[in-house]
Amino acid sequence: MKSISLKLTLAFLLVSLIVAGLAALFTWQATTREFETVVVQRIQDDFTTKVTAYYQEHGSWKGIVQNLFPRSTQPQQSTVPNQQPQPAPIIFALADEKGIIIVPGGEYHPKEIISDAILADGTPLEIDGVVVGTILKTGQTPELSATEQRYLDRTNQALLLATGAAAIIALLLGAFLARSLTRPIRALTDATHSIASGDLTQKIPVYSQDELGELTASFNQMSADLARATQSRRQMTADIAHDLGTPLTVLGGYLEAMQEG
Repeated sequence: MKSISLKLTLAFLLVSLIVAGLAALFTWQATTREFETVVVQRIQDDFTTKVTAYYQEHGSWKGIVQNLFPRSTQPQQSTVPNQQPQPAPIIFALADEKGIIIVPGGEYHPKEIISDAILADGTPLEIDGVVVGTILKTGQTPELSATEQRYLDRTNQALLLATGAAAIIALLLGAFLARSLTRPIRALTDATHSIASGDLTQKIPVYSQDELGELTASFNQMSADLARATQSRRQMTADIAHDLGTPLTVLGGYLEAMQEG
């Protein structure tokens, strides 16, 4: 790889890809995390609404699992051979006012007594100003609906398209910047070759006021000084030849006359 323009283009492309990739990664992680937070909050709100309505209707938690969450007591069919069916996951558990689990979920089992420290991290469930239970997070990942999954997939596709577009723009911009940076260098190289061939009248246009512009201006000044020095040398040689030519001609005439007697 001998072309500095190609090297600069690839360098710009590599830096842009790294930046765009990191930005896309962080955006994807933040989007996924926030989206899961929204989904969990929605599920918690639905869970809270259902259990609150049940308590208000029945006046107690008796029979809540059988009436509201029958799937939690029914095993799911496993897709792995010889594996015992697992119960349907519930990402929230419910403890009554005494801290006893009445709706199991995750690591919380039926009739398990929960410590005050764990209850303090839960969400108290109040009805008419009285705490009748506590909603506990199980830490399980929520199942996304088809609409939510489509939204997340489209967001990821948009991030991939944005990364690809950023790479293409970086490639074009890198090529343009590389050509802009190397144009004075190529002009200097061509002018140097011309001077080496004997053409001293070289002047390169100055396109910028940066270091490359200063180098181009210095080269133009050097070329002009070299051309003037060469012209002065030629003029001096011509003057010396002219000054020496007159007496030599006279001497030659005298010598010819002496030879002829």
